[in-house]
Amino acid sequence: GLNHLLGSPLSQEQMHRIAAEVGSDVPFFLYERPMLGTGRGTTLKPVKDVLASYRLVIIQPPLQISTAWAYAQYARYGVYKKRPALEQLLQMPITAWRYCIENDLEVPVLKTYQRLRRLKLQLYSEGALYAAMSGSGSALFGIFPK
Repeated sequence: GLNHLLGSPLSQEQMHRIAAEVGSDVPFFLYERPMLGTGRGTTLKPVKDVLASYRLVIIQPPLQISTAWAYAQYARYGVYKKRPALEQLLQMPITAWRYCIENDLEVPVLKTYQRLRRLKLQLYSEGALYAAMSGSGSALFGIFPK
């Protein structure tokens, strides 16, 4: 917004570099289209908007989960799985995502926070085609038909 108000003195690349210094997921918000983030989340590649004809519901319970704790638990559980690249998985029908696209941090977080596990199951019982935890939690989201 500031760049626009100041007459756009910074290029997209300069803004991307600054945003990456602010935080790993921040560059994503510079683009007005779906992007696939890799690495720390700062290497971005445009992808087809597969969600345009769906409705997204986000639940943010009043629960704080430490990202450091979630990653430490993930390392402790050792739940490393080899999967196809996310870009390939996104080509599958959304109804199949439930069985092949996972947020690895869900394993320890949902095991510890049963309330979140129940909320995810509730999203499915309410008709979500896919549901998952966002990042290290506690937000959950469901993808529903419009």
